[in-house]
Amino acid sequence: MKKRFIALLAAGALAFSALPTMAQETASFSFEGEELGVVTNTLEDGGEAQVSDGVLTLDGTYGLYLGEVTNKFAVSALVKVTSEGDSDTLFFKNMGTKDYQKWTGVLSKSGKAAFWSHGSDARNKTVVFESSEANLTEWRHVVYTENAGVGRLYINGLLQGYGNVANGAGDLYLGVTYWEDDAIEAEVRDVKVFDTNLSYEDVFNMYYDNYASDTPRVPDIASEAVEDIELIDMFGTKSVTWETSDESVITTTGKVTRGDEDKTVVLKAYMDGELTNEFTVTVPKKAEIVNEDVLLSYVFDENDTTGVIHDASGNGNHATAYNGLEMTENGAYFDGLDDYVKMPDGILNGHDEITIVFKTTPERQEQHIFAYAFGNSSSEGYIFLNTSRPSTTELRFAATPEGSGSEQAVYYAPGVNIGESAEIVVVLNGTEAALYRDGELLMEGDLGMTVSDLGDTVENYIGKSLYSSDAYYKGLVSEFTVYDKAMTADEVRELYAK
Repeated sequence: MKKRFIALLAAGALAFSALPTMAQETASFSFEGEELGVVTNTLEDGGEAQVSDGVLTLDGTYGLYLGEVTNKFAVSALVKVTSEGDSDTLFFKNMGTKDYQKWTGVLSKSGKAAFWSHGSDARNKTVVFESSEANLTEWRHVVYTENAGVGRLYINGLLQGYGNVANGAGDLYLGVTYWEDDAIEAEVRDVKVFDTNLSYEDVFNMYYDNYASDTPRVPDIASEAVEDIELIDMFGTKSVTWETSDESVITTTGKVTRGDEDKTVVLKAYMDGELTNEFTVTVPKKAEIVNEDVLLSYVFDENDTTGVIHDASGNGNHATAYNGLEMTENGAYFDGLDDYVKMPDGILNGHDEITIVFKTTPERQEQHIFAYAFGNSSSEGYIFLNTSRPSTTELRFAATPEGSGSEQAVYYAPGVNIGESAEIVVVLNGTEAALYRDGELLMEGDLGMTVSDLGDTVENYIGKSLYSSDAYYKGLVSEFTVYDKAMTADEVRELYAK
C-alpha cells in the first residue's frame, strides 16, 4: 500500500453544534446544503464533495476532517458502504506522523464492520465482526467509542465487540487514512462527535430514539444463568417490566434458583408497557457431589460461548464470565482490561484441606494483581495468588482475615515471567500452605488461618482483585481446579507428570 498521508481540510456548508445530550457533542454534520464545498488533499486539489438531501457521498478520493479528540471520545454516523475493498476506512484517528505511525481505524472489510490499530500497545491488530448487524452494505447506524486504550464498536445500537487500541489524543477523519487505497466509497449522513466515551445505554438509546424503524428492545441477556441476573427496570427514559414463565426458577427481579434438574425459562421484557423482547434462558441443575475428590474444575472450553464456564468435575459448580472473556482452543484469554470469572458463593467454606491448580501463561506483572481470589471484601478477609510481583519477582500466595496489613504469605523468587507457561499448585492443609510450580515444591509456611475462617465468601474471582484499584489479570488460563483434599508432594508431582 502507498504510505502517503491524506491531509484533509473541509470547507463549506457544515452544520456545527455543541449540544448537551448524553455526552457533549463537539461536532454535528448534517449535510443539509447542496454542496459541502471544495476539499483539498495531497492527491488532488479541488475535489468536489457531493451532498444531497442530507447525504454526503464519499467517492474514494477524499474525506473530511472531524476535529481533534482525546483518548476518550465517541463518533457516530449513518452509513451505507458501496466499495468492496478489504480495508476501506470509515473513521480514522491519527496519533502519529508519517515516520511514527500510531493510529486506529474503523473500516469495512468487504462490507463487514471491523476496527484495527497500530502503536506500541496495539500493532496492526484487527477485530472483525461477522454478525448481520455488522453488514455495512445496507444503511447502518455505526458508533465507535474509545476509553483510554479500549475501543468498542456498535452497529444498530448493539455492541459487536471490543479490543485494545493505541492510546492517545489525535486528529479524527471521516473516510480516509494514511494510505490512498483505504479511502472509502460510501453514503454517510448525520455524523456526530462526542467529547467522552458513550455507555452501552447511551448508544442503544441514540439508535432506537432516532433511527430505528422497528420496536425498541432492551439489550440481550445471556442464554444460560447460574447466578442472579440483572434485569433492568429503566432504560434511558423508558420503564422496563418483566414477565417470567417460571417464578420458582427466575423471578421478575432476576433472582435465580437452581433445582434438581435443568430448567428452561422464558423471560419477556416490556418497555413502557409494550412487549419488546423474549429471552430463553437455561438454568442448570444445582451442584451435587459427583466427584468427591474435586470441588470444581474449569477447563475453559472453546464452546463455552454463553457466558457460563461449565464445571468439568460434574458437580455443577459452574461459574460466570464477564465483559467478553475470550475463549480459545488453548484456554480463556483474560485481556487485562475488565475480563473476569465469578465463581459460586461460599464454595470453599468447610473445606480446609484443598489443592488449587492454576495453569496459566501470564502477560502482565504487577505488584498488586490477583490471578484468583476467594473472599468477602478487601477489608473482610481473602486468599489470593500473584504469579509475579515485579519489584521482587516473587510468586506469592497470601491469606488475611482482614485487609492487606494482616497478610501472611508463602512466596518464592523468581515468579512466572511474561510469556512463560506454568502450573501453579497451592496446597492448604488447615493453616499450613505449600506452594508448587510445575510439580516441584517451592515453599511451605503457616498462614495463621483456615479457609473456613473467611466464612461464606461472595467475592470469588479468577482474573479480578478484591481491590478496585488493582489491575485485572492479563494472560491465558487453561485450567482452574480445586481438589477437596490436601495433596502430598508426590501427588502434586504425579499430577504435573500427567
